[in-house]
Amino acid sequence: MPYINNLPEPTGFTTPDVDIDEITPDNSGAVSKSALSSEIAVESAQLLELSGSEGSIIFYPKVRDFDVGDVIYLRERGQTISQAEESKAIENGVIVQIISKGIANYPQADSKALFRLLTSAHSTTVTYRSYNEPKEIIDEFLIAEFVVRASVQKGEWREPEGKVVTRNVDIFPISPEFLTRNIIANQEGINIWL
Repeated sequence: MPYINNLPEPTGFTTPDVDIDEITPDNSGAVSKSALSSEIAVESAQLLELSGSEGSIIFYPKVRDFDVGDVIYLRERGQTISQAEESKAIENGVIVQIISKGIANYPQADSKALFRLLTSAHSTTVTYRSYNEPKEIIDEFLIAEFVVRASVQKGEWREPEGKVVTRNVDIFPISPEFLTRNIIANQEGINIWL
């Protein structure tokens, strides 16, 4: 294989030296903050779908639960706000309100539920349960349906106007105090129900 050894070395690309032990959420840039929320982005939730004025998120309730009525901000990812810079002028996204919750579905969910039912029914005829299925985290995921209530354009809350975001978003809870202080008194046309 002398041909391979005669190839020139690649240029223009170097592999950065990274110490994985030194990377923390505070210095990696991975933790996102928003000027519109007092909390950091929720890592245990992901946007599933957004079509028109409705959509859904999937989340792990043991880390961060959402309730019907909660208002959340779906901000396009990559718009990080540093602690020194409290400017909200670069933020774009949509404000949504949770309207229902349910169990998240995945392709094997129906067959797994049927297997559990059959195992339960069969275990009544056997003196001990022989089918010990391990508990899986995926069975604990929930889905929350939402309605788009407003859009955020350059940090300002506006009417939804058909604005959508990609699936690549940071999800921030919006506190009721923030809504009361900044939205009800100042923003007309925003249809957030409290």
